[in-house]
Amino acid sequence: MMIRLALVDNLYEASEQEFIQEYAKIHNVNSEELETIVQEELQNKGNHEPISLQTDFEGKIEILTDLVRVMKADGQVFLSEIRFCEMIANMFGFDSKSIGFLSKIIYNDKDVQPNWSRIESQMRNYVA
Repeated sequence: MMIRLALVDNLYEASEQEFIQEYAKIHNVNSEELETIVQEELQNKGNHEPISLQTDFEGKIEILTDLVRVMKADGQVFLSEIRFCEMIANMFGFDSKSIGFLSKIIYNDKDVQPNWSRIESQMRNYVA
């Protein structure tokens, strides 16, 4: 999902790659697996099956937060990236405005940790 977002503006910026590589490491995805996924996404761009993830409320927020970080990683935010994040938010049962909320409080600096309890509390207001 993060790779799709990174590619939605037709650019795969170094900052986006770095964020995704770091995320992959944390989740035990080796560089060969990640490269395979990237190549598949490049080949299938625009011809994707819908994304289906079964996760709890907190997991959905974590995914959306990571997507917002990828969106902001290169210092430019494109409308196509916002729309992609809103689509995922909608799939998770959140109003599209939840992405605007997350964008205001999530920094692209991975060392700046958000206040998770505040985010979870506020995101309940965006449940569609």
